[in-house]
This record gives sequence, C-alpha cells and structure tokens, in this order.
Amino acid sequence: VAELTRRLQFRSLALVDLAKALGNTAVSVLAAPWLGVWALVAGTLAGPMGYLIVSYMLAPHRPQLTFGSRAARSLVRYGQWVFFTSLVAMTGQSVLRVVITRQLGAAELGLYYLAASLAFIPADLASQVVGEVAFPFYARLQTDRQQAAVAFRSILTSLSILLLPALALMLVLAPTMVDAVLGPRWEGTARIIQVLAVANIFGMLGDTIVPILQGTGRPDRVLVIEGVQSVLLISFVWRLTDRYGVVGAAMAWLPTLAVSQVVGVTFLRQIVRRPFAGLRPPLGAAVLISVIAAAGAAGIDALISSLAGFVVASLFGVALVGGLSWVLERRFALGLFDGFARVFPRAVALVGLGGVRQDD
Repeated sequence: VAELTRRLQFRSLALVDLAKALGNTAVSVLAAPWLGVWALVAGTLAGPMGYLIVSYMLAPHRPQLTFGSRAARSLVRYGQWVFFTSLVAMTGQSVLRVVITRQLGAAELGLYYLAASLAFIPADLASQVVGEVAFPFYARLQTDRQQAAVAFRSILTSLSILLLPALALMLVLAPTMVDAVLGPRWEGTARIIQVLAVANIFGMLGDTIVPILQGTGRPDRVLVIEGVQSVLLISFVWRLTDRYGVVGAAMAWLPTLAVSQVVGVTFLRQIVRRPFAGLRPPLGAAVLISVIAAAGAAGIDALISSLAGFVVASLFGVALVGGLSWVLERRFALGLFDGFARVFPRAVALVGLGGVRQDD
C-alpha cells in the first residue's frame, strides 16, 4: 500500500480503503439487530480484514526486513507529528467513553456509539476513499500552491455533492430507519443520529483541510486541530450530558466542530491564498440538491411509514441527487465532479461528467 501511495495509484488505493470502510460499515449495521453493541466489535474486525485481503490482491508484496538510518530520520521528523496526532485522538476517544459512562451509564454509551457509527458512515467513506488519496496528491504539489488551491476547491466541491445529500437524507429518514431497521431495542437513537448528521455537515470542511495540511508538510497543524477538538468535545460532553442526556453527547460535536473548523481555515489560509474563491455556485448547487432530495424522500417516508417506505424513499432521494447533479453539471459546468475525476477518471468520463483527464 505504501508503494501504491508513492506511485499515486489512486484507483487501487481507493478500492483498498473502500473495502475496509464497507466491511466495517456493512457488518456493523447488518449485525446490529442480532448482536447489539457487539456488532461494532464485529465491524471493527471485518474492516481491517477486508483491507488486508484487497491490499494483497491489488498490490502483491512479500515483506522483507531492512533498515536505513537516513530514511528513518526523515520518517521520524515527519512521523512524530502523525504519531502524536493519533495518540491525542485515541486518548480523546477513550476519555470520551469514560465521561459518557460516568455521566449516563454503559447502556447509554452503547446507544451513543451505535448512533455515531451510523451517522458517521458518509464522512468515513468519503475520508477513506478521497481523503487518503488526496494526501499524496497534495504532496506532489508542495511547490505549486496555486495548483494545490485548485485541487482543494475541486475536492471540497466533490465532497459536498457526495456528503451533503447523504447527510440530508439521513437527517429526514433517521426515525424510520431506527423503527423499521434497527427495531425497538434502539429507541432513542434517532435524535442522536440526526444531531450527528448536522455535526457531520459542520465537519466536512475539516475533512478536506487535513489532507492538504499533511500533504504540504504541516502535520503539526493537524495535531493542533485534533488537540483543540478533543479538549472541547470532552468539555462540552461533560456539561451537556447533565442537561440533555445522551443526546447532549451528540450536541457537543456542534460547538466543537464549529471552533475546530475556524482553526483549520486559519491554517489553510497560511498555505494557499483565497482557498474558497469561486465556490459559491457549486456549493450552492450542492445545498439545493440536498434540500430537494431530502424533501422528496421525506414526502415518500410520510406516505409509507414502513421498511418498504424507507427503502423507496432512500432510493428516490438517491435518484434525485444523481439526476439533479447530472443536469446541473451538464447545463452550468459547475465542476461538481472534478475531485471525483481525479480519483475515478474513467467512471466519471463514462457518465459524461467532469473535466479532469486521467493523466492529471
């Protein structure tokens, strides 16, 4: 996988990460009605297993032990920030679990993390498929900040057209999903999922900023963002769970991500000039598509309140997103799919969208 990353083999990298994300998500969701909270454990095991299998299918390799001091020093200088960022994130999540358990109990902790695993599905998939591929791409553009800014805008636009409709659909369909799919055992998670869906909208910008900070050699800035986010999240969870219960744990993400995004944008402006120039039309289109798709899905869901209604509403919303995106892109050339074209050039070209050549 490291060799694929160095050679910028975007398609293979995306497939490897997609296998991990889908394995984790599919097993966790499908097994939830039978295994309960243990479905999260099963998903955690299934994701890396899928990653392992697909990685060796796409990048056959026989590991050998070697050591180079010069390479090690370079890796340590950069990797120390990545290590500390991971350490802060892991510590923050562990403390968060302790706080929720202490404030509310183990049962509420299980409800919160089930809801979180569902609510973060769109962001996790986007981060796995696009975010990690963007890092080596930005690394190649370290000396060309103008092109890095163009790449940032195209990736942010593409993530918006992917995530905003998905989160909008999740927001309106969460109650039916809980009642019809997960069952009465998970009553009370619908509001948590809805709050976290809104939080994901806030956090979408940060998912786009982190790869450009890492790729342009500023992993220390990512550590600052992660540290600020962890401290604020734990502080807000401690305060809000007293008043709002387990929903308060989800609500804590809203002010936390609002602050961390401001910090991220500040660091972004130090790297590229006018990073958001020209984004109003495509982002406006993404918001419009999301609202229309969510309204259509909500209408069907209100008419058919059952598992069948949930399926039909979801498919109708997805169809609306695809159709409206195709029409607006063909009519106004908003660049909605330029970021996808950098990762999946043939797929985007197949449907006649996007203007990025495969060799770009």
